[in-house]
Amino acid sequence: MSLDLYKQYQPKLRTGDLLSWSSDSALGWLIRKFTKSDVNHSGMVIRFSDYEEQNGASRRFTLEALEHGIDLHLISRRLEKHKGCVYWHALQERFDEKRPLLGAVALKHVGVAYDYRSLFKNILGKVSAEASKLFCSEYVYLTFTQCQFTPEMSDVKAMMNWASGKAPTPADMPKLGWWDDRIRIF
Repeated sequence: MSLDLYKQYQPKLRTGDLLSWSSDSALGWLIRKFTKSDVNHSGMVIRFSDYEEQNGASRRFTLEALEHGIDLHLISRRLEKHKGCVYWHALQERFDEKRPLLGAVALKHVGVAYDYRSLFKNILGKVSAEASKLFCSEYVYLTFTQCQFTPEMSDVKAMMNWASGKAPTPADMPKLGWWDDRIRIF
């Protein structure tokens, strides 16, 4: 698949934006089936604007929990190998001043192990969010809550899950009220 659509939106991607992934894999299908969603993975955009002037390119990265743990990847390289769709959710403008803090907190988790056990438990029911091992949406959620974000939702049942420290699924992430509506970028 071409990167043309991504390249159209790439300049607008900023630290704290959410990426929702839908992959053509057995695990991706399983997660989508049990969460009744069209997405199965979450990641966060990070931009290192201090370095953009040095190399003449404005690169965008994703911080995400993958099988080896929390990793930093160029979004374009991830997309080149990705089979499926990717959606971008811009962080709402009212949170712009929190973007540097979000990036700093997210980077502190690089290298934390992947939480396979909670991933599968979360398919069956919500699990508690904790920082010793993380799965994808749990990682993004934990980063935001460590930056004093609180969910802004109208769904009372979902709000009670998060108030009790339960980790959201990738499908739940956009419902937290921090991002704009999604735009397909791949």
